[in-house]
Amino acid sequence: MAMKPGQQADALYIRHMLECIERIDEYFGGEEARFRNSRLIQDAVVRNLQTLAESSQRLSETIQAGEPEIAGRAIAGFRNMSGAVQPEALGWRQYQNANGGQKTHVFSILRLFGVSGGDQLDESQARELGPTRLAFWDCNLTDDWVTKVENANQMHTEVKSENRINRITGVAEHPRNTERVPAGAEFDFRLSLKVLNGEDDLLPTMLAGLRLVELDSLGGSGSRGYGKVKFIDLKLDGQPLELPKDPFITGE
Repeated sequence: MAMKPGQQADALYIRHMLECIERIDEYFGGEEARFRNSRLIQDAVVRNLQTLAESSQRLSETIQAGEPEIAGRAIAGFRNMSGAVQPEALGWRQYQNANGGQKTHVFSILRLFGVSGGDQLDESQARELGPTRLAFWDCNLTDDWVTKVENANQMHTEVKSENRINRITGVAEHPRNTERVPAGAEFDFRLSLKVLNGEDDLLPTMLAGLRLVELDSLGGSGSRGYGKVKFIDLKLDGQPLELPKDPFITGE
């Protein structure tokens, strides 16, 4: 039975998405260290994720409605925000090269975190960007958690031993020890957001960023459980504050 034009287009987009997934798997095979150590692989993976997201949004409404378990809006949000996903810190050059919604997101991030000293902005560019809006403080262990740990005669940190298993010989290789805080450690967290000229568009971006940290991890080895964090009892000017459930949906 011949496919209708709409079905042919859907089949093409789905095949394109599957090809992107195959390429991503081919590039680094799920090996986090290989991904982190190669900017070429990082660029290739992000590019294919962007292409996959773009193709997913071109699927017909019939296909999208028939697969409610697929988070279509989140995929669309990744497509718009992925211009900010880079193997190195964002700078003015990335802002100038971005397009559409990506340009808006990159500019918001630059206003929040500023640019590096390598970005030589002229006076008009510096005036357009303005000063860095976010200020962070050191996150110290909470007094209550320290007291609880010490009363239990436990240490503030622990050492995790790891190695790599050679898949051919089955031999353990490259032993290493990593010092880390134990699961459940509690930290005091504080940051300030400067609001200039009544701007009200940066708070949602900042909150989405904190939610992304929860969904991902801080630092390396996130796939092995390192750096998993959760923000609790957040307050804004003394009032309770909740992070968005889906950081890719604007306005939630």
